[in-house]
Amino acid sequence: MADYSKTTWSSGDLITATKANKWETQYDVAKAAFQNGEWSMAADLDMNSHGINNVTDINSGAVDLTDGDIDIASGKDYKIDGAVVISDPGTPSGKYAKDDGTWSNPVGSGDVVGPSSVTADSNVAIYNGTGGKTLKDSLLTQGASGEIYINAHKAVSDPTGTPTGKFAKDDGTWATPTASATYTAQADYLVYKDGSVYNAKNMRTGAIDYSGTVFSTVIISIFTAKADACIHLMSGEYSVTTSIAIYDYEGGAIIGAARNSTTLKATTGLTSGILDIRSLSFVIQNMVIDGDNKTNCVGLKIGTAPGVDSGEAKKGAVRDVEIQNCNKAIWFGDDVDYYVFDRVRMMDGNIYGIYIDVGSGGAYDNGHVQFISCEMSATHEILQRIIQGSGFHRVNFYNCDFHDGHSAAYMVNTSGIHECHFYSCCFESGDGSSMGPGTAMLYLDSYGSGCIDCTFSFKDNTDNTYGAVSATSTYSPYTMHGCVFENQLSGHSACLSNGAYDGLESCYFYNCAGVPFSSISSTDAIEFTIDGHGSAITTGVKGFVEVMYGFYILGWTILADVAGAIVVDVWKDTYTNFPPTDEDSIAGSELPTLVATTQKNQDTSLTTWTTQALATTNILAFNVDSATTVTKVTISLRGVKYRKS
Repeated sequence: MADYSKTTWSSGDLITATKANKWETQYDVAKAAFQNGEWSMAADLDMNSHGINNVTDINSGAVDLTDGDIDIASGKDYKIDGAVVISDPGTPSGKYAKDDGTWSNPVGSGDVVGPSSVTADSNVAIYNGTGGKTLKDSLLTQGASGEIYINAHKAVSDPTGTPTGKFAKDDGTWATPTASATYTAQADYLVYKDGSVYNAKNMRTGAIDYSGTVFSTVIISIFTAKADACIHLMSGEYSVTTSIAIYDYEGGAIIGAARNSTTLKATTGLTSGILDIRSLSFVIQNMVIDGDNKTNCVGLKIGTAPGVDSGEAKKGAVRDVEIQNCNKAIWFGDDVDYYVFDRVRMMDGNIYGIYIDVGSGGAYDNGHVQFISCEMSATHEILQRIIQGSGFHRVNFYNCDFHDGHSAAYMVNTSGIHECHFYSCCFESGDGSSMGPGTAMLYLDSYGSGCIDCTFSFKDNTDNTYGAVSATSTYSPYTMHGCVFENQLSGHSACLSNGAYDGLESCYFYNCAGVPFSSISSTDAIEFTIDGHGSAITTGVKGFVEVMYGFYILGWTILADVAGAIVVDVWKDTYTNFPPTDEDSIAGSELPTLVATTQKNQDTSLTTWTTQALATTNILAFNVDSATTVTKVTISLRGVKYRKS
């Protein structure tokens, strides 16, 4: 029996035991000797008070305990209960022992450092910064079943299975969408081109509901199934072989990705409207509509053909659309009302811009169309009206640009439109000789029409000699308030011709060398009275008038108190050169004159007057060349007030 109380062991000491309270062997054959500072044994040395092998395979030369450490010799393993705990590491520098007894090199570099504490157990750690070595508390807690909590409230739970097609509810659970039998909202569609095939993808279900090689058919199929569908077109060019006919629907829209990236382009054989709209509250937005110069191709056909079609087009909108290379950019028929065009460009190659073709019915049946911030150009007429029996009630333009040459009499022709107004618009004459000369940029021929705060600018081109505004006297006077006329050349026609215009005193004529007015009606007068105070008027200068504004003389009227004869000359000079003299006469051979036995006379042509335009600081003198019998006479120079540089 060994002495277990020994604290000092000598070489050659031997331990044998069958049972002991500290050292024991399960097989009662254990022998151990301590020699040369090492343990050597013929069998296993067991150190387990319960009779179970705890340390095994400590063979001679395998373990060194001299320094209190367990040193494992090369090629040896350290086992517990027969399982390798630590294997021979080889060169362990930089390695760590894994739970399977092997050694491994760490993945990554450097140490990861976290906070000294967190707000709660099981919180999710997240990186702090981009260095990859520091962590911080995310304040998100993972529950025992995998659910995530935010501020102790369940945010997202384990979806339990495959969550495809499900959605996260506000209580943190997942659910499958359901629809009731009364759900009637229409789905939106994304239409795109894949090779030669056009696909319409349902934006709610993700399914391709409609597909085909004819773009128009795909679009019409959508609206046939869902009348108020909103269709989004991806960027690209869409070939239109037949009209996209949108009839008898209410609501709905076709919206491109962007005006410069989505194009509807006519192909051979299309001779009608690329888009043919006879529906209520329909929207067209963000695209180019290209007629590709196809014969009789119309960009937007809105309304019904007179006496042919049925339906109506009302309360619609067209926004951020460019229309080009069409015979008619926009065609209006019957049954059109309350349509808005916002930031629409009618540009390259359009023969007609806006073409109005209406049939029978009252003047108030159609119209109420507004163009806002639009840009318009055409090779023929930008606005043309074909009269077939009724009117188009009202068309208003706000902040629109009309420009480039034309081969017709007018760029913009309002004839037959019941009311047509232009607010803060810009008209610019063309500069291409191929366009040919016209009469005026704008022709007014409708009730209560006119321009407010508009600009009319002339290009320096002798082939385009038209004026700014012409009108018919039928619906005079026309409003012309706060407008600017600039760069009119002597070769151009008059800025304003025909009809009567209100508000010219607020208009401004800048750098206008030509005739500003022609055959327009007078709206103001400069009057001067010569009074003989009961005696016959004598000859000589009778007085002066200072001109305080721009004034254009269109004619004169002379009125006397009694029948008699008188001739009055009109002289003009500047304030600096005052007084005017006979050399300053402007009346030519058409002096204000009364012949014997008459009391009144008038001249509205003034073909021989050398000057009709008066400016501020001008001084007029009235000189009686001859007089008989007349004792009092009033000379009225009839014309219009205006502002001129």
